[in-house]
Amino acid sequence: MIALIDGDILCYRCAFAAEKTKYLATRFEGEMWGPFDSHKDMKEYLVGQLSDYTIWSRKEVEPEELAIQATQATLQSILNKLGTDSYEIYLSDTFSFREKFATTARYKGNRDGQARPVHYGVVREALLRDGACTCPDQLEADDMLGIRGTGLGSECVIVSIDKDLLQIPGRHFNWVTDTYTEIDGREGSLRLGCQILSGDATDNVPGLSGIGEVKARKYLEGSTSTRDMVSRIKELYKAQRGEQSEQYLLEQGTMVYILRHRTDSFKTWYEKHAA
Repeated sequence: MIALIDGDILCYRCAFAAEKTKYLATRFEGEMWGPFDSHKDMKEYLVGQLSDYTIWSRKEVEPEELAIQATQATLQSILNKLGTDSYEIYLSDTFSFREKFATTARYKGNRDGQARPVHYGVVREALLRDGACTCPDQLEADDMLGIRGTGLGSECVIVSIDKDLLQIPGRHFNWVTDTYTEIDGREGSLRLGCQILSGDATDNVPGLSGIGEVKARKYLEGSTSTRDMVSRIKELYKAQRGEQSEQYLLEQGTMVYILRHRTDSFKTWYEKHAA
């Protein structure tokens, strides 16, 4: 069994493990309480004692060695849980091909100004030294997991906490909640269809107005085939976008569709099932 690991999320979480936010409360007289490990702890401590105070927070960063140790320990824990020592780790390229197709809203543009963890670069370099791969051709880690997962089939398990990957048929493992999910072809297509309709707020993909995951699934789960599902998606897009619906649908689909092979594209998938 080969573990296909989402290196982007592993990198972020382990780099953040070396950062702690501490909370303090002060009054104008110069009195100070704290630091507290969480905002909740601070509020519980101060309730009934003070009514006029200012809340402060500060970031405390541990040495980079701690982040690297957290990465190594997390990776080993994942492999132990899966009962394998065979794995592949993928890290996204610095530029995604999706950025070239995003005309309505900049792909992941809502993340501008969000600081990466201090030790992100150090952890990334450590993963690369240990055999992680940077995705080629402006692909993202999700795409390489989709490509390898499709190619390997039952010989692998996709390891990530990103629910977007559940559009890929196969076995999935969430290493934070320790849960396995088996996705068949129908469920994978349904999850993709729901994302095409609802978009993805995390990646700044708007989708259709007024349609969230619950409404999208309710609308599509009665589909008798992938072609029927695509037909329903086209109807909703046309109702909202009129003459521009086809172009907009192709754009939104490209943003959320995870590749299954190196020459794959949402346009190819769409044309196959929309005929």
